[in-house]
Amino acid sequence: MPTPAQRFRRAAGFVRRNVHVGRPPVSDRSARWSVIAPAASADAQLVRIGLAAAERAQHLDLEAVAARAQDSDEASWVRQWPGEHYRLLAALIDCLSAKNVVEVGTFTGLSALAMLTALPADGRLTTFDIIPWADIDGTALRNDDFGGRLVQHLGDLSDVATFAVHRDLLTSADLIFIDGPKNGRFEAGLLSLLLPALQGGHTTVVLDDIRFLEMADVWESIREPKLDLTSFGHWSGTGVVAPR
Repeated sequence: MPTPAQRFRRAAGFVRRNVHVGRPPVSDRSARWSVIAPAASADAQLVRIGLAAAERAQHLDLEAVAARAQDSDEASWVRQWPGEHYRLLAALIDCLSAKNVVEVGTFTGLSALAMLTALPADGRLTTFDIIPWADIDGTALRNDDFGGRLVQHLGDLSDVATFAVHRDLLTSADLIFIDGPKNGRFEAGLLSLLLPALQGGHTTVVLDDIRFLEMADVWESIREPKLDLTSFGHWSGTGVVAPR
């Protein structure tokens, strides 16, 4: 008899093959297909972190980050909370007293800039991507952002050899924010390497877009304590994992 996880993955696969075509039958142009499943239990520590971060996010001012956005839509996303995750990310860093933060997926850099607002002067944010930040159209980053508290590395962390190079950095991080391609393959590959490496440590992992259909079985497959913070984060899904 198939396990609940196997049934879930079969259902998600069926939806991908048979339903995930065309636009969902709702008016918003950003709408995506998704799937629901019973929530896993979070431990008390994650609940405390989530509540504290949601409270802290209400009072954060990211106007300086919004001013760096290249268009009005992006600026409004930075200001929006809940529904977007920029303020929640900064609040999590503050609540965790994080000094060593890793971001996987730089894109235009707005989330990096938001997290930098909460990092202490002796903190560092290391962001990973496969494309240099300067080659991204509409980037909000500047040359003078780098060299101090912000560093970018190029490489695919789902690759075993690349992961091994950066393993010590990842396992020493206080917070890791994963905002990759959301194709399900990259995230599954990275988490298969990352979560075992973090066991017994102190790192908190944040996953973006966990409500995307492509991410549904990735999120469901995580057996470590986890908490869905979508109502206080990104409309497309924000999940927090504590691989203790």
